Amino acid sequence: MEYYFVTAGAIRDEHGVVHRTYGIALWKDGGVRRKIEDISTNKHHVKLMARCMNRRRVASVHFEGVVEDMLACGSPRVAKNKSFFSQAVRHIHIAAIY
Repeated sequence: MEYYFVTAGAIRDEHGVVHRTYGIALWKDGGVRRKIEDISTNKHHVKLMARCMNRRRVASVHFEGVVEDMLACGSPRVAKNKSFFSQAVRHIHIAAIY
């Protein structure tokens, strides 16, 4: 079984201020297989991404591509409908079929 979950980290900006960041990791075969760190400082945004990837059962080979596509879509706050991240995931699934 594989699933995606939110990770936490921190980065220091040019002024020395530390900011909490969030990423996504892939759990597969009893351990973390891949992770993308520092996706956003918005935990809710990253949780939505991971939840959508789990709901759509994104294959591990598409992990990086789906995250990239979701980020290209922008913030869920500006989304016009609730299928915001699902659009990015759907494009990856369609591409994998052909």
